[in-house]
Amino acid sequence: MIASLLAFVLFPLSQFLHSIADKTRENDHSQERKSIAVGGSSEMSDANEAHSDKNNENAGKEVVSHKPVYLQYTMSGDGFHLLSADVPQALEGKDKEKKSNTTEQQNERDLTQKSLQLFENSAENLQDDMPLDWSFGTQNREELVDSLFWQIPSLTSFHLPEQEVKERQWEDLTKTQKSSNNGCQIEFTVMSYNILSQNLLEANPTLYAHCPTDVLSWNIRLHNLLQEFRMWDPDILCLQEAQEDHYQEQIEPTLVQMGYKCMYKRRTGNKKDGCALCYKTSKFDLISFELVEFLQPSVEVLDRDNVGIVALFLGVIPSDLKPEGRPSKASPICVANTHLLFSPRRGDIKLAQVALLMAEIDLMIRPWREKGASCPVIVCGDFNCIPRMPLYQFIVTGQLYYHGLPAWMISGQEDLSHKFYQRKLYTPLWPQNLGITDRCQYVTSTENKSDNRIYSHCFMRGLRYSPPACIRPEALEFIPGVTDARPVPPENWFYDKSANVESKVFFPRIGGTLYHNLNLKSVHSHYDLETGKPEVTSLHTGLGATVDYIFYSAEPVNDPKHGGRRHLQDGPLKLLGRLTLFSEEDLWAMNGLPNKMYSSDHLCLLAKFCWDTIYF
Repeated sequence: MIASLLAFVLFPLSQFLHSIADKTRENDHSQERKSIAVGGSSEMSDANEAHSDKNNENAGKEVVSHKPVYLQYTMSGDGFHLLSADVPQALEGKDKEKKSNTTEQQNERDLTQKSLQLFENSAENLQDDMPLDWSFGTQNREELVDSLFWQIPSLTSFHLPEQEVKERQWEDLTKTQKSSNNGCQIEFTVMSYNILSQNLLEANPTLYAHCPTDVLSWNIRLHNLLQEFRMWDPDILCLQEAQEDHYQEQIEPTLVQMGYKCMYKRRTGNKKDGCALCYKTSKFDLISFELVEFLQPSVEVLDRDNVGIVALFLGVIPSDLKPEGRPSKASPICVANTHLLFSPRRGDIKLAQVALLMAEIDLMIRPWREKGASCPVIVCGDFNCIPRMPLYQFIVTGQLYYHGLPAWMISGQEDLSHKFYQRKLYTPLWPQNLGITDRCQYVTSTENKSDNRIYSHCFMRGLRYSPPACIRPEALEFIPGVTDARPVPPENWFYDKSANVESKVFFPRIGGTLYHNLNLKSVHSHYDLETGKPEVTSLHTGLGATVDYIFYSAEPVNDPKHGGRRHLQDGPLKLLGRLTLFSEEDLWAMNGLPNKMYSSDHLCLLAKFCWDTIYF
């Protein structure tokens, strides 16, 4: 806090001092001037000034320039104060000038040292609640930056003084996990990282006005980013805002040397960045992948250029962990990476993009789940939404009633409740020709689309033991052994009451509720358990928030501690550890983002999982 205040004090102070120097040179030469420097003084007479001016005007051969201005400051309870200014002039004659050179140089060195000592002492004694002549009171950082620009119009950027950058800590969660002996355990790490596209950085300089120029250089940033990749060495790496030329020419070749294979999808249109999904070939074998384009020009809520990647992997099981007499083929795991639209006003677009991504994931894992494989899911990315807001709640709870919600509320990035006109979400969110149901699933080609009510095969099988199917109609003719028989559900059969006819219907869609069945849980809690402060994944001038996430598959349970509500706990995929995050206050104490250690306006997310593989 002290260093930040000094940064805002010293720059305008230097501007003020230069203006004093300029005005001093323009004053009447006959005016008496006295200059008291820190640690010393000198006096000049009108005769000497007149002699110097006369030589400058008449001789025209030798122009004597003024020496730098020396100022004396004092500091009291109401800030810094200027006591006096010294503008030394040239002495008469060359002999006097030569004689005084050594003395003046020594005085200048003494003055500089004592001036610096004065500021050091002032900084040590400075209190946060002490008003300063150029302070901005108790404004928050966004207001402070705005006021800095209008109070100093010539200022195009401000740089915070160097601060110590803290290293991130690893949080071990193994004590809270229960080991399983159902299959061999594969441990792996996943990183999600918005690395800040250089062309977007240069197109929005005001967001990074607090950063020194060298910190924003791509060469410096690339070096730091690659260092992070090498240090954490994730088995799966999901990147957002990877600029295409930088990725193809610099990032991907380096990752290939580190043992990765990569997939990349550039944003559609004229955008220059995109998403990348890379994996260690020593840990995973790629089964299939899909490059997802959210752009659907004919659909209003899908008219943006954002993209995603969905991939299906088989885990490589070490030979020493393969149980004898069992096949070495494990169930697959699905990993998705995306970067949703930023605009805080268009939550309807973000919700539609998430629904489309869920449909792609479901399409990829459905055949495996129908065979009995667990097929866990990990979803990474920059979702541009705040925790606990409707979009986040939809992802972690599996349902959202969206009809009538203001579009800005979906992501919660900005409060626009004061606006007279507010865009709202209405049913249906997207047209029926998109081919996606309200359960975020594609309508398969085997279904009869000519019928107004279309049901999947799995849904029809689920009705076999439903309560209506177990009731014998009264008008039904009694035939012993035929019409008096009732279906007996198996012991492990469970009837999903939420799987009603209306929610499974493709036409019409008037429910206003979205569902998905991926059972996702966030890696992070989004709050520091010790301090209670919100965690931050992204920060630039005026904004710090959590917008980046790693979601992973869990198992739903009814926990009495939660009032019988649906609760998720780790299943075959267990969270073993995670890289801690910082609060907004902590990041500003480290010069914000990007800084000399963390070279993006986002922090990377890193999580370690244990995969209890299920054989079939």
